[in-house]
Amino acid sequence: MNKTRVGHMVSFGALMLMLAGAFNVLDGVVALANPDYLKNDLLVGDLTAWGIGVALFGAIQLLCGAAVLLGSEVALWPGIVLAALNAVVHLANVAQSPVWSVAIIVADGLVIYGFAARGLTVGVEMVDTERDEDVPMLDTVGTSAQGSA
Repeated sequence: MNKTRVGHMVSFGALMLMLAGAFNVLDGVVALANPDYLKNDLLVGDLTAWGIGVALFGAIQLLCGAAVLLGSEVALWPGIVLAALNAVVHLANVAQSPVWSVAIIVADGLVIYGFAARGLTVGVEMVDTERDEDVPMLDTVGTSAQGSA
């Protein structure tokens, strides 16, 4: 894949992860500020704990997306894990808000694709197959293969 295209996919994935994180923070704040809004749609018992957990998860997504956007290759794999967890959580929430959940799952899929496309190329180097004739070549034992007497 073209290096520029991969770079754009990573930037897009980072922005999508940050957007999903912002929406999760917003969901957490709404759960804390207006508990009646989500009272009937909640899968867990304690709305306060759920709101704090979702807000913290969204903040972690925001930080991870910002780290990738700033060039961190280490944050690619945690970003994939965060996007996958977010997709699973929204998959469990499809019955309450189907359009929203499907939109978030698609966004998480794009994050995973963009980050995996870059993450799989990290550390890969192209090897030049031509050999310089002046440099002696070593055989498997470690001795020079060019005329050692």
